[in-house]
Amino acid sequence: MNESVLEKVAQFPSSPGVYLMKDALGRVIYVGKAKDLRKRVLCYFQERPRASGSASASGGGDGGEVRMAAPRYDGRYQVKFLMAKVHDIDIIVTAHEREAFHLENTLIKKHAPRYNIQLKDDKSYLSIKLSMKDQVPRIYVTRRIVKDGALYFGPYSSAYACRKTVDFIERHFRLRTCSDHELSNRVRPCLQYQIGRCEAPCVGLIAAADYREQAQQVKLFLQGKNQDLIKRVEQQMQQEAGQEQFEKAARSRDLVMALRETLAQQSTAKHHWLDQDVIHYYREGERMTVCVVLIREGKVWDSRLYHLKGHQDDTEILESFLGQFYGEDRFIPDEILLPQGVPESDTLTGIFSEKRGKKTVLLVPQRGDRVDLLRLARSNAEQGFRQRQEKKEEISEILEKLQETLGLQNFPRRMECFDISNTQGEQSVGSLVSFLDGEADKSHYKRFKIKTVTGPDDFASMREVLKRRLSHIQAAEVPAKWEKPDLMVIDGGKGQLSAVQAIMEELNVTGIDLISLAKAREGEVGDKVFLPGRMNPVRFAKNSSLLHLLMQIRDEAHRFAITYHRKLRAKAFLPSA
Repeated sequence: MNESVLEKVAQFPSSPGVYLMKDALGRVIYVGKAKDLRKRVLCYFQERPRASGSASASGGGDGGEVRMAAPRYDGRYQVKFLMAKVHDIDIIVTAHEREAFHLENTLIKKHAPRYNIQLKDDKSYLSIKLSMKDQVPRIYVTRRIVKDGALYFGPYSSAYACRKTVDFIERHFRLRTCSDHELSNRVRPCLQYQIGRCEAPCVGLIAAADYREQAQQVKLFLQGKNQDLIKRVEQQMQQEAGQEQFEKAARSRDLVMALRETLAQQSTAKHHWLDQDVIHYYREGERMTVCVVLIREGKVWDSRLYHLKGHQDDTEILESFLGQFYGEDRFIPDEILLPQGVPESDTLTGIFSEKRGKKTVLLVPQRGDRVDLLRLARSNAEQGFRQRQEKKEEISEILEKLQETLGLQNFPRRMECFDISNTQGEQSVGSLVSFLDGEADKSHYKRFKIKTVTGPDDFASMREVLKRRLSHIQAAEVPAKWEKPDLMVIDGGKGQLSAVQAIMEELNVTGIDLISLAKAREGEVGDKVFLPGRMNPVRFAKNSSLLHLLMQIRDEAHRFAITYHRKLRAKAFLPSA
């Protein structure tokens, strides 16, 4: 045990706040919150209590002195692994528990600590953004959720469902999709107006009040409040008919019919027009899949799966999940149904109600139809867990077969691939993409501007990129983002492979498998793989899953390089006068 750390902890205040545990390299490996920082952190240092026979830590001494009770022993399974790596602990004191709750979530997102659960999938899903704070509100699809005053709906687990929803809005509500720059510079209506998908607010063909009303209707539609929306549109239709604006009234009538058709297609739950999120999980060991079923106005709206990993108790993981899931500007419903209670339920209820502007309750149903909803979420979580495990087992078999077929010394768990992109030597860039367990690991992607090469020399450019990448492996302490790969895949033939071999020998880098993947020439079937020390390439069947995986990482490296090159080229083509 690190005595200096224990002495530091003994000086912590008895205040609410957040503590950050760090390893020998200063990396944050765990973030936690506490009502009493000193008491909570000392729990990690307590030894397992003896069964009997020992004097009570809080008992009286010879002189009748009453001592303070020692902090309780933290017997969680992962604590022994965690504390073996902790070399320092820092704290941030907060004014109250709610502030500590928000700060904990912010720091988890910032540092991605190894021993905290991570909710990683929001970036990969699409959301619908409605910029209600703009003078002329706009709707469009985005993957980024930022605090800019706009309303975000989603994320949608299906990109098709998201874009279909936007298409419905464009056809029936006619909000603009153009950028602010296009809006301010347009002098005549665009094609969207011509095909009946926009009211052309850019050139004043619709009154500001009428356009704002359409935006409010879109807001109700995306919130799932279709009954309120239908009443609102029906009132508008009657008003338009009374003013003999029959074309507008007919359009409102068509919108009501479309909304009723949409309502008829939705599955119905039994809860009297409530907005609910139903959360349950399925767990085996340290792996857990959480399912969230979204119910809006009593109707099943969507469901999402989140795959987590952690040694913590179920209740602790569930509480951390709630904090991260509702940490963004996410819609908070009337009720959140849970399979069991969480320690800080009162704090969470207060935070959610404050963010929402009206009361939200956390419920643990014991009987009735709410229990049926929890069973539904549990069933979906188990099914999602099984499907993910089957996929992982399939990928593991593919990687084992790849190692066997190519005679690799390492199991290719982490693979890296490189590519070069330029236009006749101009704006030359390199890319590094990383695959972990057969899937893209974008946190390890890297981009390189070529600095030492002039002209279209791909060999020299690849040499520079490889030297810059491999130099990080030679460091005394290799940062996590530069960890050594098991296999390096080079796009090209024997020439590129030999060049990389020379670089590895020059830098004395060992323990990494190396292959190159060359595209098939005309008349050849399937791409071919070149190995060091072997004259003839290894050929796979055209539909081989092994070849498909290698082609996937090669194509991803090419895409990543091209994207960066185009970005630099576009920037160079548009210099300011």
